Amino acid sequence: MIPLKRNSLESRIVEKVGGRVVDKSLLARELKVKESVLDVSLRRLASSGLLGLDILPDKIYVRMLRHDHTTFGVKPTQKRKLVKKVSKTKHKSYEGVMFR
Repeated sequence: MIPLKRNSLESRIVEKVGGRVVDKSLLARELKVKESVLDVSLRRLASSGLLGLDILPDKIYVRMLRHDHTTFGVKPTQKRKLVKKVSKTKHKSYEGVMFR
């Protein structure tokens, strides 16, 4: 099992690629990131063996090699329930040291 952090660039790449073959420039446009930033994540995923990079002279294609990955982290719906409510309290009238 390869663990991926929820909503990280790596997990978003794996979700977009799915079971199809995608061009790297098209993937960068869909994820709205620069290709140079995408290259680092793609190399990391390729070295872990999750993705395969088919390098041609004019294009680079990305495909899934393995489907045994998990995502971990707090879901946004869970995060909302973890936030504690802060009750507003009225301040007592305080005259301070000056008025004693």
